[in-house]
Amino acid sequence: MDSNNVVPPERKQWTNPIKFFLTLVAFDAFLIPYTLMLIFIGALVFYLELTLEQFTCAGPLAVWNVNPLLRGVPSLGNVAYFNALFPYVMLIVLIIREATLSGAIEGIKLYMGTVNFSALKNSSFSIMETKMARIIDEYKIYLNTPKKIVIF
Repeated sequence: MDSNNVVPPERKQWTNPIKFFLTLVAFDAFLIPYTLMLIFIGALVFYLELTLEQFTCAGPLAVWNVNPLLRGVPSLGNVAYFNALFPYVMLIVLIIREATLSGAIEGIKLYMGTVNFSALKNSSFSIMETKMARIIDEYKIYLNTPKKIVIF
C-alpha cells in the first residue's frame, strides 16, 4: 500500500456548541454546585448586608462592625506563621531521619547516582520540549502587549 494514498480517519465533531464551550472552560463539572452556592449562600449574604445597611444607616464596610466576632481572631498571624514554617521543619527532620537509617546511602546512590541520558531521546520528551518552547515564545509576546483582564 502506498503511503500517499493513506486516508486519515474521520474526526469526530461536537454536536452541541454549548457543550463544547462548557467543556472548554471546565464549567461542566462545577456549574451546578456554583449555581447552588450562588443562590443559597451568595444571594442570602448579599441580602443580609443590604438589610443591615438599611437598619444601621452605614456603608457596606461599616456594617460588618455590628458583630465583634466578624473582626477575626487576633492571634491568627501566629497561626499563619506556624502553618507556613512547620511543614518545612518536619520535612527537614524526616530527611535527616531517613538519611541516618541503614542502607540509606545505597538508596541515594541507586536513585540519584545513576543518570539515564537515553531518556532525553524519547519522543515524549521531544513533545514536552516543543510545548515548553511554544510557551516561552508566547511569553515573549505577552510581555510586549498591554495587560488585559481575560474572563472566561
